[in-house]
Amino acid sequence: FLLGPSPAAQSLREAYVFHVVPMVNVDGVVHGNSRCTLAGVDPNRVWHDPNPIIHPVVYALKNHLRSVAQGSACKGIELFLDFHGHSAKFGCFFYGSNPTAPISNAVFPKLCAVASRDIAFDQCHWRCPRSHRKTARYVVYKQLGVKYSYTMECSLFAPVGFNPPSSSSTVTADVSGGGGSGAG
Repeated sequence: FLLGPSPAAQSLREAYVFHVVPMVNVDGVVHGNSRCTLAGVDPNRVWHDPNPIIHPVVYALKNHLRSVAQGSACKGIELFLDFHGHSAKFGCFFYGSNPTAPISNAVFPKLCAVASRDIAFDQCHWRCPRSHRKTARYVVYKQLGVKYSYTMECSLFAPVGFNPPSSSSTVTADVSGGGGSGAG
């Protein structure tokens, strides 16, 4: 969408600078790990103090974000989104960073839910337990001062409301390869 010719995309590109990082856990994913790097570390749990040797991608990305947030060439970071696949819940939803944040922190997730039936606003929440205080969204919020910092989680399995067939269901399919008489 952002690279497309629509007037909305063009307006966004004129108003904002987008920094897109397609993947933080490249080495782990290449070898089949969805969560941990080859060093056995979850990169989303080291944002508070990444080691340049053990967590080089997080270290470099955090330094880049810090320079953008403190830079004089732009207004800083308006919005931070960290995208994840969720292995237990269905659908897509947002996690915020501050349970006492003003209602304005719910506006972006709500607009996304209005724009797409794939986003389940009722599954969004803003609490951030102690175990999540080393994550990208919380560290970017707390250390870099980005008010609108979220993790967007999308199910690895199905959308909200998905009802898998029961084990007693029978699925039939026409495997004959055509709709003709079968003579040929």
